[in-house]
Amino acid sequence: MANNCLAHIVDIFSLAITDKQILSTSGASSIKVHSTTDADFPLVQSIDGAHTIGCHHIVTNGNGSRAITAGFDGKIKAWSCQDGHWIADKKVTGRYCPLFDNKGARLIRIADLTSADAWAIALSEDGQYLAGVTQEGRINVWDLAADGTRIRDHETKGSFGTCIDLVRSQILAAK
Repeated sequence: MANNCLAHIVDIFSLAITDKQILSTSGASSIKVHSTTDADFPLVQSIDGAHTIGCHHIVTNGNGSRAITAGFDGKIKAWSCQDGHWIADKKVTGRYCPLFDNKGARLIRIADLTSADAWAIALSEDGQYLAGVTQEGRINVWDLAADGTRIRDHETKGSFGTCIDLVRSQILAAK
């Protein structure tokens, strides 16, 4: 990324890598996507307005099809990659989802991570589980395949959680 020293107008806070791209976030509102298939690492996409006041964490799953960001605005957002192009994943990020039961009645389900409390985040290899640690040190795990349902809530000794990771077996989370 040396040839793209002006990729962000302010400091870069987080990087996530896929097999063909590097995603970067900063105190600015955009996510920058650079190609790793060219030696110059050209900018191939800028997701402007991703987080209103910048983003401090970004993570990707193992095959590079999903990214999750945590912004200074307190929101967590999901992104999907289709043919090398990233778009907001509305099924995970938080919108009303119309569903129909076998009698045709309309049901409403909310898949909402936008108000999830997390400073640092980690995404499982398969992209199903999101772990987050709060500024108060609480660890939460959400199942993204179950509409972002929080499945774990663990209180720690109360120290600020600056980082978190998931073990590949997805049994443990550590901060």
